[in-house]
Amino acid sequence: MQLTQFQELWRVIALYDVDKITQTEIKTFNETGLTTNLSDVFHIGDNELVTVLADGSVRKTIVYISEIKQWGLEKGFTYPKFHIYNCKTLSQMAQNNRSYRYKKTSRYDGLFLMVISGNDYGQSETQFIELELCKNCLNLYNHIHNTQYEKKDFNIKQYLDAPIHVGTPSLDNLHFEDDLETVPVHYAQNWKQISNELKRLKNYTCQKCGIDLQNAPQYLHTHHMDSNPSNNIVDNLKVLCIRCHAEEFNHHHIKTDPMYWAFLEHQGIV
Repeated sequence: MQLTQFQELWRVIALYDVDKITQTEIKTFNETGLTTNLSDVFHIGDNELVTVLADGSVRKTIVYISEIKQWGLEKGFTYPKFHIYNCKTLSQMAQNNRSYRYKKTSRYDGLFLMVISGNDYGQSETQFIELELCKNCLNLYNHIHNTQYEKKDFNIKQYLDAPIHVGTPSLDNLHFEDDLETVPVHYAQNWKQISNELKRLKNYTCQKCGIDLQNAPQYLHTHHMDSNPSNNIVDNLKVLCIRCHAEEFNHHHIKTDPMYWAFLEHQGIV
């Protein structure tokens, strides 16, 4: 890369107040929760739910539907339950394209920020509501840990503070190393900005096959050639389409990503 391009890359990156953004996201995750459609929530080991925050750390997460209708409460509907595992209920919701209105959080006092919509004035209000653990999640927890907890006995903080149990299933879909008991911070805090700016400088063109993806940048990745995500020297980075990225050493897991197959359809390959 030419020196002028290198300087331009870091000049643009410097415009971002990334530390502040990162701190805000973590604070929100811990306190009020982040909106999610579950695409950024992964299940590993014994189906524990984890997510990746802006600082690159992998955290256990609780997820729950964060909205309920006022008329539902008036008819006696109960508040949603929160989930700690990819249990039968959560899996069915995802399969039926109901992965919206969720929040992910590490709040451990049992109070969760809910939106109650459609009150007498046609408005919505937000308030912290005490929610119960999903019965399927509780049964799974008791089975895994050989316990007999009732919902009222379950200690959220104790669960969140315990190390992530990796187990046998692959972690390839997380794109992180397998040792998650020490929280990894591999990617630079401003990695998204680095990646986006490099793609722009390369005209959204794959450096391997030459495909122009200006009109479909979602299929373009930034690859670390030495497989070290903390090494963001520009000469170590290569812009690749998702198909070429999947052909790189130890990156075949990308072929399990729905975006990979969407790209093949986009190109008329399948």
